[in-house]
Amino acid sequence: MATNRDVPSIGAALSALARLTMTRLLRGKLMWVSVAIACLPIAFASGAGHQPSTALEVTFGIEMFVLAILPPLFAAPAIGEELEDRTATYLWSRPLPRWSILAGKLLALAPFVMAILVGSWIVAIFVALHTAPPPLTIVAIAGGALAVSIVSAGIATLAPKRGMAFAIIYILIIDLPLGQIPAASQWLSVTHATTTLAGFESSSPVAGGIALVVLSAVWLAVAFRRIGRIET
Repeated sequence: MATNRDVPSIGAALSALARLTMTRLLRGKLMWVSVAIACLPIAFASGAGHQPSTALEVTFGIEMFVLAILPPLFAAPAIGEELEDRTATYLWSRPLPRWSILAGKLLALAPFVMAILVGSWIVAIFVALHTAPPPLTIVAIAGGALAVSIVSAGIATLAPKRGMAFAIIYILIIDLPLGQIPAASQWLSVTHATTTLAGFESSSPVAGGIALVVLSAVWLAVAFRRIGRIET
């Protein structure tokens, strides 16, 4: 029986899980694959030859494509494989709340993905326009990366075996087209909320930010609920 001395604090548990997740990430090849994918907007910006008036928005569109791929590559396998291989069973036998497993992994992976995408965006715009991108677009890329990471985590808890594939398909085939529909349903799209926050839509960037928060909260609730209901 675990005593109070044996039970780690939530903060210690999250920190340990985050460190373990980052150690696994840095030892694998996924990090280098992600860097190569993140260079796509930079390569596009260096060779497209767009006019300054359109370069910002066109490059942002390429960045959104990368945003649809990178977060699922990290978040979905990290969570899905844990559940599919039942390695989470050992963790669940410890005196830790189940949600801490999901939170610990997101705590490590989401900032990493955000940093890669923001770095990619800043370099791409500097290559295209020889200046830094507008601050609001940086905030939008970071917020969108976090939101898509959460969506990917939620999908991975629903379909652990093929979470990465389903998450990429969802963002590319459902979320992106949904955001292009001129109707209220477009606010169900994370990518539309990200584009709005960046200032590329007619709606207020504040509305985009609120939509990102709401959508992230919904998917996080789905993931936490699913984690709590999975049998060990």
